[in-house]
Amino acid sequence: MTRVRDQLRNQSMGDVIPSAFLQVGKSVYPDTNSITNLNALIQIVDAYSRTHTPTYGQAIPDTGFQTVGIENGEGVAAETNEVLQIQAISITNGGGAAPIEVKIEMGDVLLWSGAIPPNSTLGTNDITPFATRIIQVVKGSNLKFTVTSGTASDMVASVAGFKSAQG
Repeated sequence: MTRVRDQLRNQSMGDVIPSAFLQVGKSVYPDTNSITNLNALIQIVDAYSRTHTPTYGQAIPDTGFQTVGIENGEGVAAETNEVLQIQAISITNGGGAAPIEVKIEMGDVLLWSGAIPPNSTLGTNDITPFATRIIQVVKGSNLKFTVTSGTASDMVASVAGFKSAQG
């Protein structure tokens, strides 16, 4: 086993991340004594590419999710090394008589704001950014819902999507 293989030995191709190649490869120099390590690094990178490249940006099977019952100030967040693709969204004003004003933010950046009439639901096609493109959520850019006017407890949101491979 080579020095390079030893450093990645306990990781599967599913667990290893590309930055590990840089970390391991820093100690490999292009000289005659390092040919074995260079060949090992090339084989590892090739194996990683065959495992992951075809799926970059594509849905990861069996990772679909639905987050229902999202209340004021809450939302959807990705974990480290996750990309969530939001496919559908709905916001309901379950209150009796008054409309509510709601904003949807990615982190602290406004994506959409609008009014929702009482006892009404807005869906994906009613909320412009979601009707025209897929929203991707990564760690540090949480998708959150906030009531800016009206009774905050009247708002309930739902989000559906899937995890996708980093790309």
